[in-house]
Amino acid sequence: MSFCGLDFGTSNSTIGVAQQQQIRMVPLDADKTTLRSAIFINDEEQCMNFGRDAMSHYTDGMEGRLLMSLKSVLGSSLMQEKTRVLNQMQPFTAILGHFIQYLKNQAEQFKQSEIDSVVCGRPVYFKDGNPELDKLAQDTLETILRSVGFKHIKFQFEPIAASAFYKKQIRQEQLVLIIDLGGGTSDFCLIRMNPHNPASLDDIIAADGIHIGGNDFDKLLNYEKVSPHLGRGTLMRALNGSDLEIPSYWYHDLATWHKINFLYGKQTLIDIQQIYTQAYDKSKLARLVDVIKYRYGHQIAEHVEACKIQFSTQNQTDIDLSFIDEALFIPASKTEFADLLQNDLLKLEQTIQNLLNNAGVKSEAINTVFFTGGSSKIDAIQQHIMRLFSHAQKMEGDYFNSVGMGLTIEAQEIYNG
Repeated sequence: MSFCGLDFGTSNSTIGVAQQQQIRMVPLDADKTTLRSAIFINDEEQCMNFGRDAMSHYTDGMEGRLLMSLKSVLGSSLMQEKTRVLNQMQPFTAILGHFIQYLKNQAEQFKQSEIDSVVCGRPVYFKDGNPELDKLAQDTLETILRSVGFKHIKFQFEPIAASAFYKKQIRQEQLVLIIDLGGGTSDFCLIRMNPHNPASLDDIIAADGIHIGGNDFDKLLNYEKVSPHLGRGTLMRALNGSDLEIPSYWYHDLATWHKINFLYGKQTLIDIQQIYTQAYDKSKLARLVDVIKYRYGHQIAEHVEACKIQFSTQNQTDIDLSFIDEALFIPASKTEFADLLQNDLLKLEQTIQNLLNNAGVKSEAINTVFFTGGSSKIDAIQQHIMRLFSHAQKMEGDYFNSVGMGLTIEAQEIYNG
């Protein structure tokens, strides 16, 4: 029985296998073991491109559509909808299948054997506060996994998978809070971890999560810092002669990865061009017209994300939008970004507090706080959370591979055990 561990993430995905009983993360993009969770429907070449290759084909101006944040389809109304893919109408779930099939193919090429068994990660909640929709999301994902050739399928919460990786690093029993902050969700798991017990005997005390992640932080930065330079907040003269603010819904969609493509319909451009004739600040609305006309939305999102990532090492940077207007460099600071995150930080804190309350555990009892997931690199998040556990040690795993490694470790225990 050949197996893998699959971390299908909102922003990035990984897949791991075992070779000579050693866990190996599969190279997916040259020598990188992470693959951007993106597909480019390539109308010119009548094919699909995946990951960073998808991004480069799109930014090179090839005809087609870029689909990102694929995992966000699970638990949303898009699970039931169809879209055009290479001259055929296909459900969005089939598009997820194409992406997962690509990951499986890469793993099989790396391992030089067919893979029929998988432990697949899942967030604590696909959909907050809706158990029925959450179950439907997992059932849908299981159907997709079977459709690409997996015969034996197990699921594991992503933060629990991350703990399997961390467990190999400890020497004595600990009460560990695993914090997995990804692109779409923030998941928390409280575990009494004993390095001498098999995983099945670990005392998993509680798990919780919330639908907040890196994509939400990108959206905040995009909406608050970029959209005012495209006309948000400026005024227009209405047909009745009164002054109205430019409609904001375009800017919300432009800041939301999976909604950007919907702005590229002809009617949206017609509507914005009509607003342009009524706008007072025509220079900013002209930028918005160009963004829609030339399909710059994903490029903006990429540059906003790059700005966010730079805050891990810099206090001040610019969002470079010179491809829209050669003089458009928007200054942004780490302090401003931290201020934008305050509401989400409070929601993360409340979710953690609910976890502790439901488990009947005091914050002082936590020995270690273990961070994983790309969004946990954000200083403001780590600092805010560690203030709640000032006595605990902070540990950081491989931000992008801890979950995938843990899933593969569990797959090895289940299918080779």
